[in-house]
Amino acid sequence: MINKLIWGVWKGYSIKLNVIGVGYKVFIEGKRLDLKIGFSHLISYIIPEDVNVKLLNKKLLTLVLSGKNFQTVTQTASEIKALKPADCYKGKGIKYSTEIIKLKEGKKTNV
Repeated sequence: MINKLIWGVWKGYSIKLNVIGVGYKVFIEGKRLDLKIGFSHLISYIIPEDVNVKLLNKKLLTLVLSGKNFQTVTQTASEIKALKPADCYKGKGIKYSTEIIKLKEGKKTNV
């Protein structure tokens, strides 16, 4: 635990999240993250004080969460991911950049 604290102060921790989907948009305004991810309304998430969020690639919608405390960075990333987890049929949603989603086949029609 002490090693993680020293590493956090020295280098810091960062997690990348990918937002995948047609028409999905991400806006960062101060300490508020606004997500348009397929619902009828805009979802707002309040970012904790010790976590920094950057929009790395506006075209591919890659969010980078960084901070000195491992617990708060991973907790924030999991809470954002829980807003719209990646779908196993089309792959739309929020996922970690290192996460691999195996897509299912879907319905078959007898024609």
